[in-house]
Amino acid sequence: MESQCWRQIKFVKDFILDDQTVQWSCGTLCCNGLYFTVGSCWDYNAALIVRFDVNLETFTKVSFPFDEYEVNFRGSLVNVSDELHFFVLHGAFDVSIDLWKLKGEEWIRILSVPDIDCIPLPIKCFVRYIGSI
Repeated sequence: MESQCWRQIKFVKDFILDDQTVQWSCGTLCCNGLYFTVGSCWDYNAALIVRFDVNLETFTKVSFPFDEYEVNFRGSLVNVSDELHFFVLHGAFDVSIDLWKLKGEEWIRILSVPDIDCIPLPIKCFVRYIGSI
């Protein structure tokens, strides 16, 4: 019979994750991993992607598809037919849009929309999964 107690899992050590002012995105489940974007509330230049392997119960850092020190971006991780994608809006006034797909350990840009004039409403992406039923 399995134990009904919590297990302690070793966590990733990182200067961002050790800070109590970090914000974690909602998790996106894809290919046995739960992915999060993590960023500092105070330092917009500090951001990373964290993967929790649900089978191995380990945390790893995943590279960003672009320069993670870019100041003005908003993004969401999306599971599209069991492939991890990153939907990203760049800029504050003139906004550009990119869609990246993770292949192995590398990101591939699969869609890019150049600068769009200022959009008055905040753009948010809450889609976490797209696939067949």
